[in-house]
Amino acid sequence: PAPMGPGGEDIVIVASNNTANVESLIWFLREVAPKIPDVRVTIAGNVDAGLRAQAPEEFSRYRQWFTGRVDDPGRIYACARLVLLPTISGHGLSIKTIEAFSSGLPIVATSLALRGLGAEAHMLDGVRVADAADGFARAIRDVLQDKPRDLEARENSASRDYYNRHFSQKAYESHLAELIFSLIQND
Repeated sequence: PAPMGPGGEDIVIVASNNTANVESLIWFLREVAPKIPDVRVTIAGNVDAGLRAQAPEEFSRYRQWFTGRVDDPGRIYACARLVLLPTISGHGLSIKTIEAFSSGLPIVATSLALRGLGAEAHMLDGVRVADAADGFARAIRDVLQDKPRDLEARENSASRDYYNRHFSQKAYESHLAELIFSLIQND
């Protein structure tokens, strides 16, 4: 789980250097970022190397947004106001999406970022889904009009509740116990 606080003003993207993340960030920087010129985003993770190689112009233009590899991604979430998940490529369950849900922060995501989570995740309060660049930019602006979430609001958010019910240590232990019990009963 990501830490809950103390919060801050950072709008964050956390991404490692893999093909799907690089493609997604190129889309974000080319299509969304120009529509929000007064908004600064912190891009944490070693994805900067992929951007430097695959989209040098975008990397150069937004170089100040990149922090590079971070030892503690939890600190990024702890000091953030909003998490962006501009995923346009990838497969399987997205770990960064689960981390974002656990943070209790508002989220702006593409529908692909929520792959594998079911319909409920697309409708959670505080999760805005937009697949087109205009809608993604508009969703960012809309969230920034809201009051930032304090510690209590993050702890009680719908996304944190979803994380707790499906992906927390307690949920894992409960699902494992159910599985073991069903196997024992079938023997």
